[in-house]
Amino acid sequence: MKKITLFLLMTFSVAVAFAQDLPAAQVPAPVTSALTKAYPNAEKTKWKLKDDVYHADFKIAKDKYDVWFDKTGKVTKRKYEISSKDLPAAIQATLTKEYSAYTVHDAEKTEAKGVSTYKVELKKAGEERKITFGEDGKVVEKKKDKED
Repeated sequence: MKKITLFLLMTFSVAVAFAQDLPAAQVPAPVTSALTKAYPNAEKTKWKLKDDVYHADFKIAKDKYDVWFDKTGKVTKRKYEISSKDLPAAIQATLTKEYSAYTVHDAEKTEAKGVSTYKVELKKAGEERKITFGEDGKVVEKKKDKED
């Protein structure tokens, strides 16, 4: 019985250590105000808190956004979906040159600490790749997945 209790206590502790869902009423006013000012059309906002950083997950129309705020309401990171035509020319050139057999399925832009990166999901028959690019078109990270 002691082992079960200890196991459950450890499992609960690990779960608490990760980001926790947070009711909107518990988000500081400067944070909710910053979200409303920057994204007045945000819908279905869900909040999480981890390491004193507030993460807002929301939609505007059909597009998904993730924005992280410090407790004063300053944006520390943002990630959002973009159209493949909105990818920088350098990335489009790399895609044409090195990944012409693939089609762009999804693209998202991440901005943090003054740096923008672009994650592109590429697909072709039976294969999927997720590649993160810098604005200069250089690959920052690659992941290859098999489709089920």
